Amino acid sequence: MKTFATRLLVVAFVTMAAMQATAQITTGTIALNTNISSKIPTYTPKANDVLTYQVTTPTSSYTFTVIIKTLKPDLSFDWVMSGDVNQKGSVFYENATAADAMGLHNMFTAGAVKLKDQTSVWVSNTFFKLLKSNVTANVSVDKAITADGFKNCGIQSFTFDLNGTKTTMPYVKANNAENCAGDKTIYVLDNAQNPLIMYMNMGWTIELKSIKQQ
Repeated sequence: MKTFATRLLVVAFVTMAAMQATAQITTGTIALNTNISSKIPTYTPKANDVLTYQVTTPTSSYTFTVIIKTLKPDLSFDWVMSGDVNQKGSVFYENATAADAMGLHNMFTAGAVKLKDQTSVWVSNTFFKLLKSNVTANVSVDKAITADGFKNCGIQSFTFDLNGTKTTMPYVKANNAENCAGDKTIYVLDNAQNPLIMYMNMGWTIELKSIKQQ
């Protein structure tokens, strides 16, 4: 009888140890997956980065390439348009004065341009903060007399090529209508330190295709 009871205790101990081991493995797996999923990639720009966008208008399609020259204290970049457009130029603006800018510069002409009260390729800090606070951001696109009121329409995912690897990053979708079905849309990288424009539809579209870093 004593031998039988001892065997029962041994079996119970082994069973309990196995259950604990399984629980530890399962818990460890859950923790590992949680850690992986919490690592959301983002993009930190550097001088000499090359950003390539695809522009599509009702009558043409071409590549718009941005080559970052400086980031602080002033932002500057060279740009090149391919195809029939075949133009190039540069843009410069002071970060200090552009931090609150509520204007977007999209109409590029050949040569050097210094922006005032506008940003380009990036949105301003104030524009981004308003979106993230769910406050309508009144933005003048290409010095339009009437500003468009852009509102936060949620965070979604955008995929592009980063240094040869398909990468997905979150963006804030901004639209100029309360129901988010307006005729103007902007996707802004969900990064307060780098509110990069990833896509726009202004009756024509521009979409980020790749970023190449040195």
